[in-house]
Amino acid sequence: MPVLGARHPSRFRSASNVRLVRRLFLGWHMRRKMALWGILVTRFDDALERFRRRSIGAEEAGELLGASGRQFRRLCMRFDDEGAEGLRDRRLGRVSPRRSDASEISRMWGLYRDRYRDFTVEHFHEVLVAEHNYKLC
Repeated sequence: MPVLGARHPSRFRSASNVRLVRRLFLGWHMRRKMALWGILVTRFDDALERFRRRSIGAEEAGELLGASGRQFRRLCMRFDDEGAEGLRDRRLGRVSPRRSDASEISRMWGLYRDRYRDFTVEHFHEVLVAEHNYKLC
């Protein structure tokens, strides 16, 4: 009789099962994002309604959303202009302006892999700056 919880290699380590698990995880991640988005829009609608009825001020409405009063007023202007889509975080999907060039990153990884594998992060960084003219601000 098989032991409960024992893993059978052919059952759990196949490529199709790995793809299935990834698909399930990505699906869960997107469902979570959509749920959180729905909660934000609902909270914003409630805060905006109370703000427009003048039962609370901008500071208190911002506190309901976890933001400042000024940020709440900015969100109100974006909501009036663009609707619910104006509430989305505009930073998402953008590449960081501080991102290093891919050639520099591959050069760094090559040096670490070939010559400095046993170094700590701090010591490796010191050697990169001192001996290899590596600059990452």
